[in-house]
Amino acid sequence: MVAHIFFVRGVLHFVLKLIYYQEYQELQHYTEIGQRFLIPSFVFIMFYYKASDIEQNLIPLNKYAEEDFDFAQRSFTSMVFLDERVVRNDVITRDVVADADSFEINDVYRNIIEQYPASKAKTPRIELEEHHLDPRAIYRSFSNGLWPAGIELDPRLSDASSRSFRRVFYAVALGCILTQLVALAGFLQQAYKDLVVDYWRGHRTEDLAAFIVAAFHAVLIFLFLVISLRGALVYRLCASCTCCARSIGTKL
Repeated sequence: MVAHIFFVRGVLHFVLKLIYYQEYQELQHYTEIGQRFLIPSFVFIMFYYKASDIEQNLIPLNKYAEEDFDFAQRSFTSMVFLDERVVRNDVITRDVVADADSFEINDVYRNIIEQYPASKAKTPRIELEEHHLDPRAIYRSFSNGLWPAGIELDPRLSDASSRSFRRVFYAVALGCILTQLVALAGFLQQAYKDLVVDYWRGHRTEDLAAFIVAAFHAVLIFLFLVISLRGALVYRLCASCTCCARSIGTKL
C-alpha cells in the first residue's frame, strides 16, 4: 500500500513538470522520463512484490518430512491452526502473560493455544470481517498491526530467548526511530519552505502542490512513528501499572 502511494506521488511530480515547464513538451523529454523514471519504477515494484511475499521463502511441509518422517508425523497430528485475528484480539484484550503458568514464552504460547476456543467465541464479529474500504478498519489494522509486541516485548518474560530478543529489537528499533525522526524533520522543513517561503512570500502557486505532498508524507511518517513507539513501549510501561504488578506479585 505504501509503495503504491509513493509511486503515485512520483508520477504526480512529473505531471506538475509537464504542466508548468514547456521544455517537457518535446518528445525527447518523454523518452528521458521513460528511461530514467518509469522503467526503474516498474522494476522496483516487481522486486517489492517479490520481497513482500514472505510465504514463498517459508519452509514447505515436505521438508520437515524429509528430515525426520516419524517426528514430522507426530508433529503434524498435534498441530493447532489458529486464526490470527482471534489471537490478535486475545492478546490485546487479555493479559496472556499473567495468565500463563510461568513467565516463559513457551508457557505463554501454550496458554494462548489452550484458551483459543474461548477467545474465538469472545472475538467480536467486526474483528473477523474484512472491511477494505472502511477507514476505521484500516486505521485499526495499522494501529494493532504490532500486536505480537504485547507478548515478545513484555519485560516480565524472564527466559533467555525473550531477553535476547528484547535486546536485539530495541537496538534495531532505536535506529529505525531515529531515521523516522530525521525524515519527519526533513519533510516538515520542506513543507514550511513550500508553503511560507515559496507560496506565501514568493507567490509561486505551483509550490502549493509540493507543500501538500510534503505535508502528506510528514503526516504518514508521524503516524508510523506513533505506531512504532506504541508497539515498542506500551507493553514495557504496562509492566509498571498496578494490575500487572499485582499479577506479577501473585505469581512470584
